[in-house]
Amino acid sequence: MKISQIIARLFNLGTEERSPLVAHHEPPGEYTAVLFREAGKDGRFLLQRRVRKEKLFYGRIAMFGGHRENDETPKECAIREVAEETGLQLHPGELAHVAAIKTFDNRGDVAIGHLYFVNNFDSKRLDRRLVSNEGKLVRLRAYSLSRNFRKFTPITAMALLLFFEYQELQ
Repeated sequence: MKISQIIARLFNLGTEERSPLVAHHEPPGEYTAVLFREAGKDGRFLLQRRVRKEKLFYGRIAMFGGHRENDETPKECAIREVAEETGLQLHPGELAHVAAIKTFDNRGDVAIGHLYFVNNFDSKRLDRRLVSNEGKLVRLRAYSLSRNFRKFTPITAMALLLFFEYQELQ
């Protein structure tokens, strides 16, 4: 069984069953998350340590992203959130849409997360001074992911597992 199949079973993805925690009167929330990997065979993953105490998963390592606003498409949201959090202006073609993940938000409502990868990213484009007050830039090599695994937000841990599955399929 592939990693993505195991993850899907663990998270009960792809089903339409509803949990009693779901607020049936509200539409599902949507968010985007972007995982960056630098160019090169040993390219590092670019992530952020959450520094705002009032935010969910304070102190944990997360991807860049956030919630959709108004009539944004998921890709437009990803581009806006990355620009807000890093100062980077991504081209839509740089983002590979990897998954739409049904999960629950911190209120227990259904949320749909759109996961994007930016692979072979030129990190010289990133100005560390422009990384927002949302997080502190973290750069990790693949070999150091396992020892940091407990520091990741749950969605980031899952995204990293999916990244390696995605790489195998390419």
